[in-house]
Amino acid sequence: LSDRQIPTGSGGFCTASKSEIRNGSRSHAKICFKDEADLMAQAILPGYQMLSISPRPGSVSAFLNSALPPAPTGYDEKKIWTYLDELHNDLKDENLRRRLVDQPREIEVDLADLRRYVTKDKGDRIFQVVDHVEIETQFDSGLPEGMKVFDLPGLEDPMPGILENMMKSVKEDADIVFFLRMPSPNGDQWTKSDI
Repeated sequence: LSDRQIPTGSGGFCTASKSEIRNGSRSHAKICFKDEADLMAQAILPGYQMLSISPRPGSVSAFLNSALPPAPTGYDEKKIWTYLDELHNDLKDENLRRRLVDQPREIEVDLADLRRYVTKDKGDRIFQVVDHVEIETQFDSGLPEGMKVFDLPGLEDPMPGILENMMKSVKEDADIVFFLRMPSPNGDQWTKSDI
């Protein structure tokens, strides 16, 4: 598989949502969007809970109409706070907010347009409201049709609950798990955060 089927960003971690890549005869992708309830349950409320912020918003509108407290000083807490702050700013974009309620909940796109939906490159930030992506493409390896590869956000992704979501996907979808990490140009070893 190449950058066309598993798009990479311009730097750093880039996979913003779970991508299911299936070996098949067509080349296309189905983008499945979150709705407001998904965004609240998967990102906003877990973030508030992890940071012990109250009161917790009851809707995306309430989230947008409330200010976050000052940023915490701990590394993990600051990562989550930064994610919530970016989401708060991103959702001020009316087009992005509209995607949470617009129909259809799924759209089909050409693989050439896939990067916009699954990477964290700067742009319209639509990845914030993508739940998952289903990609079908021909594998060049001679593997059986129907075989699937999953690309998941990395463990260092700042989205609250990422580890729980990753473990759920591994438990429900995987027969074999490979952990990949970007090597340092100077060479290095696996670190505690990699394991």
